Amino acid sequence: MIYVELKAQNLRNKYEHHPVIEPIIVYCNQNKISFEFLKEIVHFPYGIKSFNTTNVYYMKIGNNLLISRNKVCGWNSLLELITFAYEHLGIQKPDRLTQVLNSFKNREQQANI
Repeated sequence: MIYVELKAQNLRNKYEHHPVIEPIIVYCNQNKISFEFLKEIVHFPYGIKSFNTTNVYYMKIGNNLLISRNKVCGWNSLLELITFAYEHLGIQKPDRLTQVLNSFKNREQQANI
């Protein structure tokens, strides 16, 4: 049996002025929708100390919990989660987010060549 220790952080206040997260917070505040941006850190009891954690990101928007598809979170799945939040709320993505998404798509296309 594997035992894990869970730690969670609410990142809403930490990133409230971030150019990609702020529009979601502003929209939710204006429309009286609750919003939480959570990071769960799972520590495994084995392995090399610096490589024994996994981060999983969630967004709670109103009564809906948005979860990244991949339980082991990398930049791609975090961007996917943020993009899904914009789509879920029906608001336009900021130009910065669109630029980052295009950059990741270009890297993936180059890796497949």
